[in-house]
Amino acid sequence: MTAIKRLNGIGMQKLWLVAGCWLLVANASFGQSADDFRTNGNVTFAAAANWQRYNGVAWIADGAAPVQGDNVITIRADHTATVTANKALDQVVVASGGVLTIDAGQDFTLSNGPGIDLTVSGTVNNSGILSQPGTVVFNAFSTYNHNRDKGSIPNITWNASSNCNITGVTTNVPNGLGQSFGNFPWNCSGQTVSDLNINPLAVDNGGAVTGDFTLVSTGTGSIRLSNIIPRILDISGDFNISGGTFNLATNTGSGTVNIGGDFNMTGGTLSETDISSGIFVFDNGGTTQNFRRTAGAISNNIGFAVNSTVTIDFGANDYANGGGTFTLSNGATLQTANLLGVNGSIQTTSRSLSTSANYTFDGTAAQVTGTYLPATVNNFTINNINGITLTNTVTAGGTLYMNSGNISTAANTLILSNPLSTALNYTAGIVGRFERFINTTSINYFSPVGTIGQIQSLTANFANLTAGSLLVQYITSDPGNLDLPLTDGDGSQIINQFTTGYWSALAKNSLASTNYNIDLNATGFGPYAMYSDMYEK
Repeated sequence: MTAIKRLNGIGMQKLWLVAGCWLLVANASFGQSADDFRTNGNVTFAAAANWQRYNGVAWIADGAAPVQGDNVITIRADHTATVTANKALDQVVVASGGVLTIDAGQDFTLSNGPGIDLTVSGTVNNSGILSQPGTVVFNAFSTYNHNRDKGSIPNITWNASSNCNITGVTTNVPNGLGQSFGNFPWNCSGQTVSDLNINPLAVDNGGAVTGDFTLVSTGTGSIRLSNIIPRILDISGDFNISGGTFNLATNTGSGTVNIGGDFNMTGGTLSETDISSGIFVFDNGGTTQNFRRTAGAISNNIGFAVNSTVTIDFGANDYANGGGTFTLSNGATLQTANLLGVNGSIQTTSRSLSTSANYTFDGTAAQVTGTYLPATVNNFTINNINGITLTNTVTAGGTLYMNSGNISTAANTLILSNPLSTALNYTAGIVGRFERFINTTSINYFSPVGTIGQIQSLTANFANLTAGSLLVQYITSDPGNLDLPLTDGDGSQIINQFTTGYWSALAKNSLASTNYNIDLNATGFGPYAMYSDMYEK
């Protein structure tokens, strides 16, 4: 009461104005109008039971099911409305959790009335006919189940996360595939016909999948994208196959599947027949697209292509195979956790792996790079705490990223041809031969060579320079007899030598200097104690 007494007249007017606005908003949120209908349980469109009508004041039980010309008809959450006889309506709303079921042989016609004639946030099960000319919108997470052979999918505005489930096809593909769907699962366990033509989904026929494409079952048959004319299927989301057979092309055709998300294969078969070809293209530039393969078969002339700026990521057991070509474009990145490196992940008959692409090894167990890794790459990255071993000599022309784990070169050489001092990012070491190009004076060039357990780095800084490369290797053995004592230029004598190891540094490719500094990391050396004024030879 005290707070009200402190309000002046103007304040009270403002208070009532705000309250009045709130009442208006609250009233509008209910949105019902006289002669709107809603379900009060499960209903049919041929009987009055469980239908309610708004009389302008309250919802009351109605004496008949709604008919065309009535206002908005809402199928509420947890209620199912079934079309058991031919019916024409408009302004139908299927709320989230609500279900509209059209029985086999029945025609549910959407008349072109005011506004949207069918708005779906729940589920529509169609075993009959869903006719137009009315407008249809499927909102986020809504579902359309095509539970019949052939028939027709109406022309619908699909949200990218809506679902068009093809479940009832046996011998004939439904009409209406030439539109832009959200998620598109095909799960027809009763299908008996092979090479059912789904090319209306292709770009040239107006089709697209803006969500995920999922193949679960084609029964004893298969689906086909292309016959003679080249066809392209655009999938903005993931490509998923757990069963069934998808022939990308037959005859002389070619089928291309563009994937904007991940490739997930846990079963099923991907193939082509005759002299045709098929290819999966990863084309969502600037993103990482996963290639996951735990089961299933890829056969005949099936290939893969990774477009520029895409990172294709293979897990430890994932691999691409088939009789086609795996193409990694300039600027793309191949990332693999496979123990066998590139060879383990790419098992297609042929390969076209760009020397201007990037290669990353990120397994959790020790890896080898594989013979398929090009001799020259752009960026070269290791992110494996257990390290990698070079199968062949590798030249990185971009940046060498050593995020985790050692690189063992074995009998090979790791070459960093980018002469910028910043071209090396490291947290671990190189066990073996490391060559890096140098073209700038008065800058530290770091070579993180050493052993598996210790970086025994060499840092070079040149006061004058003829550009070239420096090949550095740390060797874990006694440097041998140096005919001690040695006398240095200032008259100091070197009377003992360490036997832990030594550095080999060789100037190559015209590298020359008459004024330079070399700093060595001799941490862990023995058998003598280390002092700051010791000479390191």
